[in-house]
Amino acid sequence: MYSNGLSEIILGKAIKQFNLPRGEIVVMTKVFFPVKKSQDEPPSTTSSYINQQGLSRKHIFDSVKQSLERLQLDYIDVLQYYALTNNLTPFISMQNLYNLLYREEEREMMPTLKMFGVGCIPWSPLARGYLSRPYEASFPPTATAATAAHANLDSEDQGKTNRQETDKFASFYQTAPKQIIDRIEELAQKKNVPMSQMALAWLLSKEADDLSGVTAPIVGVTSIQKLEDLVGAIHLKLTPEEQEYLEEGYRPQATYGHN
Repeated sequence: MYSNGLSEIILGKAIKQFNLPRGEIVVMTKVFFPVKKSQDEPPSTTSSYINQQGLSRKHIFDSVKQSLERLQLDYIDVLQYYALTNNLTPFISMQNLYNLLYREEEREMMPTLKMFGVGCIPWSPLARGYLSRPYEASFPPTATAATAAHANLDSEDQGKTNRQETDKFASFYQTAPKQIIDRIEELAQKKNVPMSQMALAWLLSKEADDLSGVTAPIVGVTSIQKLEDLVGAIHLKLTPEEQEYLEEGYRPQATYGHN
């Protein structure tokens, strides 16, 4: 589980603290990797959890029980796993790497999901943050104060973020088409919304698309303001012409994000 189970603990506390109606929210979690006894254990100790990982019947039941304890809930709505094996319950959703900078899933995977009635919940919908910042802010020669001011960025968004410096997946976007990011910025300024909201609105526009059918994107935020910005994408509707304008600069590339 992400953050060694800490993400479930935080979510469970939030549900209780804000008295969220359980019947009105969808809680999803995962099973496969071990949750270690301590946050301080190094990765090399994974082998000592040989019977506490994978998709055995024992581990699935143990994992769900422990997840419920961390979440302080009576049930989970959707349990995701990392493989299709062992005659498990047929899966109903798939986490795809899908965003304006990576659309290879549209070739085969999206039509396949549609054919089998499986939902798409894309991860990294903002391309590790590159779709939420002007091109010059992510790819300086050097990120200047003038660039940050032009982009209306707060202090944590000026220059490369800590995530972009340490995230192993971020390097995939080093050759990101400038045209796509520039057009997100252009439309975002015209509509007076954050770039992140514009990029997410494009993804949500695929809900009704005959090809894609995005169910819900997976997002991560560092502040309440950024969360509110992303939620606003629900109400931001793009015309077919605007969608095409954003997509126009895309070029085919090697598949990424899965084996």
